[in-house]
Amino acid sequence: MTNHLFVYGSLMPQLTGLFGNTERTRLASESTVIGPAHLAGRLYDLGAYPGLISNSCLHTRVEGVLLRLNKPDETLAWLDLFEDIVPGRAIEANAYERVTRMVATADGGEIEAWVYVMWRLPASASEITSGRWLPSSSR
Repeated sequence: MTNHLFVYGSLMPQLTGLFGNTERTRLASESTVIGPAHLAGRLYDLGAYPGLISNSCLHTRVEGVLLRLNKPDETLAWLDLFEDIVPGRAIEANAYERVTRMVATADGGEIEAWVYVMWRLPASASEITSGRWLPSSSR
């Protein structure tokens, strides 16, 4: 599998703020930033963090950052817990799932990367039509 991860919310390395700070710092020490990237999908505001519905048929895109993980198995294990994905629990009980998607890089290339996507959209979510999430302190 891939050793790349696409982040689009509270785990983006350039963000500051309390939510996700510990995880963002840990992720920075366990990865290398490749650069800006995007994928086909829709982004939704869930309050302190965003959620992504990813579908290659969508003509909208979500902006984020592509990372190369130093030890993917180790990093993805704790990230799954952060994203509330519990091994052995039915997918319906999880808000997110980790899947691979093709991600477009700033230089025009494509790389397969892990990405956390919502498998169901909460009724209270509102679409972020720009495809770029900013924490509420930055809006």
